[in-house]
Amino acid sequence: TASDRFTPADVTHAAQQVAQLAFERTLHAGERVRAGTDDYLAAIARTRPTLSAQDVTDFAADIERYQRS
Repeated sequence: TASDRFTPADVTHAAQQVAQLAFERTLHAGERVRAGTDDYLAAIARTRPTLSAQDVTDFAADIERYQRS
């Protein structure tokens, strides 16, 4: 998905970028401008994920190793 390797903080950051963009558009237009799906997808594309592929692999291994039987 577009948000693979994102933490909740990464998702929050992208959403805050969209909110700021909508606010700036509203100020410029003089009327309320709502954010759309494309705005969210663009913000996600601009946001660097916190987790690396190795982090995800390591976490999956930890789950396997330490899960209850």
